[in-house]
Amino acid sequence: MICGYLYYWWKMKNKEKNIIKVLFIALTISILITVYPVSILALDSDDDPNQKLRRWTVSAYLGSASSGPAKDLENAMKATGFDHRYEWYWGGAGPFYGATYPNSNTRTALYRLPWILRIHYLLKPRFGVGLVYSNTEIGATAGYNEKTGRFDVEYSVNTFSPVVSVQVTGFQFGVGPALYMANSIGKRLTLGESLGEKKTRKLGFLIDLGFAFPPEKTRFFLEIKIQYRAVGQVEVGPYEIRATEDLVIFPTNKVNYNHWFLGAGMGIRF
Repeated sequence: MICGYLYYWWKMKNKEKNIIKVLFIALTISILITVYPVSILALDSDDDPNQKLRRWTVSAYLGSASSGPAKDLENAMKATGFDHRYEWYWGGAGPFYGATYPNSNTRTALYRLPWILRIHYLLKPRFGVGLVYSNTEIGATAGYNEKTGRFDVEYSVNTFSPVVSVQVTGFQFGVGPALYMANSIGKRLTLGESLGEKKTRKLGFLIDLGFAFPPEKTRFFLEIKIQYRAVGQVEVGPYEIRATEDLVIFPTNKVNYNHWFLGAGMGIRF
């Protein structure tokens, strides 16, 4: 059954995968919203206006990222000749299977989902400061050339950002400078060959939005998290793709690593 599901997922188009991801996130949000009225009932012991303010918050989130440099990489692959269509024939009839290149996908496997860790401290009831760290495997872009075959570029970003935030009745808005580690790896998956890895440090900024419920005072809470990561332009490549006597060079390209994060998580106040 699991193998059948994996095969079905592999045969899906990227558009269909993205629809399923959106439905999954929407379902998660719906569940969290459903929990809200029940959570409000748990505030009985927190209605005391003299209760000590819980200043520290630690929270964690899982979610999905937008495509980042995917479009720029697809355009670069088209310009380099990695835009051929792959077709596989079986028994003289077909094609049995075909794929159009270049194409991109975002990470969907649970163990590769983007995640965030966040520590926050309230200076005043509505104003605070915090630290955000995240690991985001954005996805991969694949190209195909008839002479040299397929090659992929995988891309990810690590984020560290101090933020200043304001919060009102469960809604939180934060912004701050960010140090990004933008990663890219060229691969030939069919041969298990690595074409090179590049890590680039970038200074940018981070916008951090959250919708928590119960909104305040309770020990535990659930939260919807939205972030915009302004990473900027990052150099990817060059890669040499060889096949016997054929050689195609994918040159260095500057691509836009800016991306969004949408997810949900939980935290504790103390």
